[in-house]
Amino acid sequence: MDKKTKSNLNNTFSNWFNFKKNFKRNPTNDPHYVIPFMKAHRSGSTVGGFWLNATATWIDVKKNPT
Repeated sequence: MDKKTKSNLNNTFSNWFNFKKNFKRNPTNDPHYVIPFMKAHRSGSTVGGFWLNATATWIDVKKNPT
Protein backbone atom coordinates (compact mmCIF):
# COMPACT_ATOMS: atom_id res chain seq x y z
CA MET A 1 0.00 0.00 0.00
CA ASP A 2 1.46 3.36 -0.98
CA LYS A 3 1.76 6.37 1.36
CA LYS A 4 -1.10 8.30 -0.26
CA THR A 5 -3.53 5.39 0.13
CA LYS A 6 -2.47 4.91 3.77
CA SER A 7 -2.95 8.61 4.44
CA ASN A 8 -6.42 8.56 2.87
CA LEU A 9 -7.42 5.53 4.94
CA ASN A 10 -6.17 7.13 8.15
CA ASN A 11 -8.11 10.31 7.38
CA THR A 12 -11.24 8.31 6.61
CA PHE A 13 -11.10 6.43 9.90
CA SER A 14 -10.28 9.50 11.98
CA ASN A 15 -13.11 11.44 10.30
CA TRP A 16 -15.55 8.60 10.89
CA PHE A 17 -14.80 8.26 14.58
CA ASN A 18 -14.83 12.04 15.10
CA PHE A 19 -17.67 12.82 12.69
CA LYS A 20 -19.38 15.29 15.03
CA LYS A 21 -16.57 17.79 14.63
CA ASN A 22 -15.26 16.88 11.16
CA PHE A 23 -18.37 16.27 9.06
CA LYS A 24 -20.65 19.07 7.92
CA ARG A 25 -24.36 18.54 8.61
CA ASN A 26 -25.83 17.28 5.38
CA PRO A 27 -28.94 15.08 4.91
CA THR A 28 -27.10 12.88 2.40
CA ASN A 29 -24.06 12.49 4.67
CA ASP A 30 -25.28 12.55 8.26
CA PRO A 31 -26.23 9.18 9.82
CA HIS A 32 -28.64 10.90 12.23
CA TYR A 33 -31.13 11.69 9.47
CA VAL A 34 -32.08 8.07 8.79
CA ILE A 35 -34.24 5.49 10.54
CA PRO A 36 -32.47 2.11 10.58
CA PHE A 37 -35.44 0.08 9.35
CA MET A 38 -35.83 -1.90 6.15
CA LYS A 39 -39.01 -3.55 4.91
CA ALA A 40 -39.55 -5.95 2.01
CA HIS A 41 -42.99 -7.00 0.83
CA ARG A 42 -44.31 -9.39 -1.77
CA SER A 43 -47.56 -11.26 -2.21
CA GLY A 44 -48.02 -13.47 0.85
CA SER A 45 -44.93 -12.27 2.73
CA THR A 46 -43.56 -9.19 4.50
CA VAL A 47 -40.19 -8.98 6.24
CA GLY A 48 -38.79 -6.08 8.28
CA GLY A 49 -35.51 -5.43 10.01
CA PHE A 50 -34.56 -2.80 12.60
CA TRP A 51 -30.90 -2.24 13.50
CA LEU A 52 -30.47 -0.33 16.75
CA ASN A 53 -26.83 0.72 16.21
CA ALA A 54 -26.92 1.31 12.47
CA THR A 55 -24.76 4.44 12.34
CA ALA A 56 -21.61 2.41 11.75
CA THR A 57 -23.09 -0.30 9.51
CA TRP A 58 -23.03 -0.68 5.74
CA ILE A 59 -25.20 -3.33 4.08
CA ASP A 60 -24.67 -4.53 0.53
CA VAL A 61 -27.81 -5.93 -1.07
CA LYS A 62 -27.79 -7.81 -4.34
CA LYS A 63 -30.21 -10.10 -6.08
CA ASN A 64 -29.09 -13.25 -7.81
CA PRO A 65 -30.94 -14.23 -10.99
CA THR A 66 -33.50 -16.96 -10.39
